[in-house]
Amino acid sequence: MFSKDTLKNLTHAHTWLGLIISGALMIIFVCGSLSFYRAEIHQWDRFHNFHKALPTEQIPVSHVIDKLQELGYDIRFNDRVSIDLPSENKPFYTVFFPAIQDGKRQYVNYSFAADDGRLLDLDRNQFFLADMLYRMHYHLYIPSIGFELVGIITLIFFVVLLTGLLIHLKKIISHYYQYRTDKAKDKYLDGHILIGVTAFPYTFMYALTGVYFNLALLFQASFGFAAFNGDFTELNRVLGKPDVIQHTARGLTLPTQQYDALISHIKTRYPTHQLTYLFSYGMADKAAHVEVILRQPGSLHEYHRLRFALDDFTQLSGDTIKHHPAQASAATFEALHYGTFGGDLMRFLMFLMGLACCYLILTGNLIWLEKRAKKRQQSKVGLRFVSAMTLALSSGVLISVAMCFVITRFLSEYFAMQTILVPVFHLSWFFAMLHAFVKNAPRKVMIQQLIMAALLFLLAPAYDLFNGMLAIRPLLIADKAIWWVNGALTTMAILCLLIARHYNKGTTK
Repeated sequence: MFSKDTLKNLTHAHTWLGLIISGALMIIFVCGSLSFYRAEIHQWDRFHNFHKALPTEQIPVSHVIDKLQELGYDIRFNDRVSIDLPSENKPFYTVFFPAIQDGKRQYVNYSFAADDGRLLDLDRNQFFLADMLYRMHYHLYIPSIGFELVGIITLIFFVVLLTGLLIHLKKIISHYYQYRTDKAKDKYLDGHILIGVTAFPYTFMYALTGVYFNLALLFQASFGFAAFNGDFTELNRVLGKPDVIQHTARGLTLPTQQYDALISHIKTRYPTHQLTYLFSYGMADKAAHVEVILRQPGSLHEYHRLRFALDDFTQLSGDTIKHHPAQASAATFEALHYGTFGGDLMRFLMFLMGLACCYLILTGNLIWLEKRAKKRQQSKVGLRFVSAMTLALSSGVLISVAMCFVITRFLSEYFAMQTILVPVFHLSWFFAMLHAFVKNAPRKVMIQQLIMAALLFLLAPAYDLFNGMLAIRPLLIADKAIWWVNGALTTMAILCLLIARHYNKGTTK
């Protein structure tokens, strides 16, 4: 199908591009896989400090807004006040808004109990693990350029996938079930190919949607200048984005109970949807607007955004997803990327597919390292450093993530998590690199680091199970969110042990 030179070039491109992005890609996939359970991790994180089931009788939103106004913040008319409504995974109100503190404009957040409206001592920055993993996933915690960097990495990943497919295209059917176990090299290569081909639809979809999310703004900016001569208003109209609604304060105050009436109006109008978020522009002013996000479980286009006037409930902007192909396409990409449309089973399957991609990275790196070690015409010190760095950014990343869960579960009362988690993450893979450099045996290092990661992943689930069985905290074995997170951690531990055992067999032969 292809000439030898073409296959050789494709192989070099696949190998070197994959190696270059493997470290960042490992972080993206490990943190992204766990981010399927972001809401559950939030609840898991808060559990030892606060937990209460979602009450059947909840205070209205107006009560929360009254409480917020009593705090005395000077909130500008056009500032957005975000209200996260109670849910099973987060059984309390969370309010998030910009305010002036210590002479600086910064964001403030408060949490209120859903049953009586009391102010809860829940610091958003303290319960930070889920947010950190999510940020690691989409910008590697490099706020300035990380977003675009992840987009470029995803674009390269797209090329790696295509080159891998082309390399094995001729034998993709006839050799699909081939799995040679007599030689370690063949076993790793066959495993790499088998998982790569099986997971290709998933990885292709994630590469495509990842490029869209992280580079769409750059593509739109280029297209705006090229096709619309810099007229971005016209570009937004063509893309179906809602017009910016200009409004000014009237100086007349509405009763906060108007929010309750608006919510009742929305629930009556959209009985099959769940109201999840509420964004207020103008608070209780007569000219205030309220934007809401409705969730329709089981739908491919799960989330819908609408805006209403608080005064008379006039709908100011509709759901453009249903009426515009560009917005519908964007919503479809988002639904495919997050996988929420298929329920809990779909999330778990996509979580497993994310871990399968981690296996591709681990095997690909190990194959390359052992192949390079056999070549004599190269610097031994240089190869040793590259080997240590590669291992640290593959199996070492698993140790880093596991350490963050351990620190969160056992040391949250003693340290500010937003301050300590990111340094712990980086220090963990640095020590993993040091271990790999000193040991200088790639396969043995990967086995040892996978076993270490597995033990760390098991610590928190074992601790929660122990406390639950002793009835110290019985809800630890009854809460759905705790089960999901501990189940995900246990799954990761089992997979680490299975891969380590798989590699160890190759070592002993």
